[in-house]
Amino acid sequence: MYRSYPDSKLIRSVNVINRYTTVPAYVKDADPKRFMADVFFLSKNAQDVLGLVNVPKNEVVGKYSYDENLEFEKIKYWEKHFCYKFSNEEEYFNTTRANLFIEDTPKLFWLCDHLRKGNKIDFPISQAWNRYYNEWETTVGNARLPAIKYFYKEETIKVIRFKTNYCNKEIEWVTTFNNFNELQTYYDNRVFLNFRAHGGSLIPGVHFYNLDTYTPIKLKYHNKLVKYCKRNKGLNLNKKLTLGENVERILKEL
Repeated sequence: MYRSYPDSKLIRSVNVINRYTTVPAYVKDADPKRFMADVFFLSKNAQDVLGLVNVPKNEVVGKYSYDENLEFEKIKYWEKHFCYKFSNEEEYFNTTRANLFIEDTPKLFWLCDHLRKGNKIDFPISQAWNRYYNEWETTVGNARLPAIKYFYKEETIKVIRFKTNYCNKEIEWVTTFNNFNELQTYYDNRVFLNFRAHGGSLIPGVHFYNLDTYTPIKLKYHNKLVKYCKRNKGLNLNKKLTLGENVERILKEL
């Protein structure tokens, strides 16, 4: 468990947020992830609620959260610039940290394959109400949206949502989180939180520690796709088909 910091240490940063709507400067020696979470819960509007909710699958992937043309372009970018084999996890991890576009395509194929085989997503995505689009916007987990859209098999999916005072929709919460300790306890200390200021609210992003598990899986799919490209002279995407249909075709031959 992260150690907490007295509210008195947060006051100056909270005032900075309220005055300039920016993220805080860190307190010396504070754990930055714990500090961001404490500042968020101390500073958010009293009416705003962070919690877990069951959402119908067809309501998760909104038109402002998902762009199919962009997903095609990201795959083409990977194919053009990064379609080569990595020899080990360390090389792959260090390279993806320098350019996150490298992991987008292997991650997409892995998640789609994971769900098409009937598995579940380990951790929920995060969404927040966007007052300008009048829609739920995905703040964490955009890479999972194509997999959810095309391969998620259940009717509902658990999502962490942040309801601001601009949202007039009624929500039946599974549970709500009033502070970071409640969030940590619910997810066995596997979670951290950051935020941004937007539309008069602090919008949180709830993240999960998973690099130790997922890096070797993404590397595995990366190298599988490299072999596929060599056998077939590329991924040969067909824009007349949906992204899901293209991914399904490729996965059957990996």
